[in-house]
Amino acid sequence: MSMIQKIDVQYEDGTTQQVTADGRDLVAFERAAKTGYAMAMQTMTATFFRHIAYLALQRTGALPAQYANRAQFEAACISAEPEELSRGEENVEVFTPADPTNAAALLPRSSGWPASPA
Repeated sequence: MSMIQKIDVQYEDGTTQQVTADGRDLVAFERAAKTGYAMAMQTMTATFFRHIAYLALQRTGALPAQYANRAQFEAACISAEPEELSRGEENVEVFTPADPTNAAALLPRSSGWPASPA
């Protein structure tokens, strides 16, 4: 199973960068935020994408040196959003499965999410 999402990052100095986040970054986010990414998507979208972008940039070695820690990155990052949203698309599904034909396999049956209709 693999999940990927391209995230466009814009900094206050006008520079832009794109990073591809994946399941490793989601796991790191969940550990740091102590919440699941599905809940984060509903309650803290701006924080979520900035944090995921930071983790992916750090993991890939693409984090600009002047933003060595998350506080510096967040202070300079004015936008971090899925590639599709930054292009103006609407109704975008983020963190799509790498194999969209096997989307049902992404959630364990015991997760209870999404809830089955009654």
